[in-house]
Amino acid sequence: MKEAQAHEAEDKQRREEIEVRNRADNLAYATEKSLKDLGDKIPAETKTELEAKVKAVREALNGTDVEAVKSATETLMQASHKMAEQAYKAAGEAPGGAGAAGPEASGQPGGQASGQKKDDVVDAEFEEQK
Repeated sequence: MKEAQAHEAEDKQRREEIEVRNRADNLAYATEKSLKDLGDKIPAETKTELEAKVKAVREALNGTDVEAVKSATETLMQASHKMAEQAYKAAGEAPGGAGAAGPEASGQPGGQASGQKKDDVVDAEFEEQK
C-alpha cells in the first residue's frame, strides 16, 4: 500500500511538472508570436527585454529544475503583460477598454471591442500562471 501511494505521489509530481513545462512553452511561443505580430508597436527596449526572458524560459525548459522553469515563466508573464499594456497605449486604447473609437467601431457583437477580449485573455492567463 505504501509503495502504491509513493508511486501515486511520483506520478502526480510528474504530471504537475509536465503541466508547468507545457504552460512555459506555450507562453514562450505566444510571446514570440506577439512580438512578431506587434512589430513596431512596442519599444525596441521592451522587445529586447522580452526576447531575453523568452530565451531564459527556453533555457530553463532544457534543464531539469522545475522551480527555475516556474520562476522564468512568472518573470516572462509579467513582462508580457507589460508589453500588452504598452501595445494598447501605442494603439490609443486603455488596457481593458474599448479605445478612442468606442465599442461601436469594433464590429464585435454586443459592442464589445476585440481589445477587451484580448485583455481579458491576457489577464486570465496571468492569473492562471500565478
